[in-house]
Amino acid sequence: FQQELEKRGFNTLNSRSAIIPVLVGDEEKLGALQMALFEAGIFSNIGTTPAVNVSKCRLRLNVMATHSPEQLAWAADTLEKLGKKTGVI
Repeated sequence: FQQELEKRGFNTLNSRSAIIPVLVGDEEKLGALQMALFEAGIFSNIGTTPAVNVSKCRLRLNVMATHSPEQLAWAADTLEKLGKKTGVI
């Protein structure tokens, strides 16, 4: 899933943990993307000030073993579509 996001233009900060960060770097775009994802059925957390510098604000995505390949493909497609719509990618 992480590699698929990277292929589509997202910066995942080369993370190798269970939580996949998606660098946004703009709080307004971050809020718009998180809301659009929620409305599409994808829950994500965010990391923003004061936890991180505003230029490092990000989505935090969790992938679980119970997610099917089809669900992850749909999530990647949806993230790409909404990332483009909100100007993140």
